[in-house]
Amino acid sequence: MLVLINALTLRSAIGRIALDLGGGAGRAVRLIAAIKARHPGLAGAFHTGAGLRLMRLDADIADEVFARLLRRGIVALGSMTPFIASRKNEGDLRTETRAI
Repeated sequence: MLVLINALTLRSAIGRIALDLGGGAGRAVRLIAAIKARHPGLAGAFHTGAGLRLMRLDADIADEVFARLLRRGIVALGSMTPFIASRKNEGDLRTETRAI
């Protein structure tokens, strides 16, 4: 799924999936077709680079939250959750993430 969302072209998606599966392009094409059939609502975003654009948007939002917190004198860390701040600053962190 991630390959399909992040790939810029169908050809690059097929190549990456074939490489990951250790099989030929035919196997990758069949898998892609099955995924598209199972997830038709997402199919329009596949092999368009949408995932890369969404990751950039996520990073831009995180940058804005960090900047807002720093203006308050609060240091926060990014993580997979996506932010960590001290317990005393939890309310400020929630406020700034909701403001974006």
